[in-house]
Amino acid sequence: MRLTVSASLVIAAAAMLGCAGSGPTDLTAEQRLEQQLPGRWAEVVPPMSGQIVMDLSVTDSVISGTGQYTVEAGRSGTLVVTGKIRGANADMSLTFDDNSVYDFNATIDLSHRLTGAYWLAQPGVDPIMKSFTKITL
Repeated sequence: MRLTVSASLVIAAAAMLGCAGSGPTDLTAEQRLEQQLPGRWAEVVPPMSGQIVMDLSVTDSVISGTGQYTVEAGRSGTLVVTGKIRGANADMSLTFDDNSVYDFNATIDLSHRLTGAYWLAQPGVDPIMKSFTKITL
């Protein structure tokens, strides 16, 4: 009987130790993205090209933010970002100051870039791939 009680205590202690280490490593894909997404993101583009820079925040899986853009040999302006985190995906809409709206469906890849399909929010428009790198928290 004493051996059974001791064995039970060892098993219970091992189970508690196993749970103690679980913490942040057991985050869902959505929770990880909620932690990684906030901050300033700059579009990865060749030198002398136009660029988008976004300042993003996340509250309860809702993405919001503002940004600036430049167009090569063109004008600069502002944009507003809205969206939602769904699993490992950030589904965003970027509304530019000329009222054009682009959708961006992205994930954070292994190189820590925010990468995904980007397209004008109109039927029949093919997406292009865009990639952003985090420049500040």
